[in-house]
Amino acid sequence: MIPVGVPTFYDGFPEFLQPVLSSSIAAGGIAAFVLNLLLNELGLNKKKEPATTAATASAE
Repeated sequence: MIPVGVPTFYDGFPEFLQPVLSSSIAAGGIAAFVLNLLLNELGLNKKKEPATTAATASAE
């Protein structure tokens, strides 16, 4: 939304970042990639053991 409201907002950024930051799809994709790394790969998302239910206990 920033490029729509203030088209000159990214003029102060380095030239190689301007195409990426001015595209909301690219910026969103990069944000999703970084969050995926942080939450899943770096151990911030602690996996819990699945709780056993009566159905799985009786099947064993």
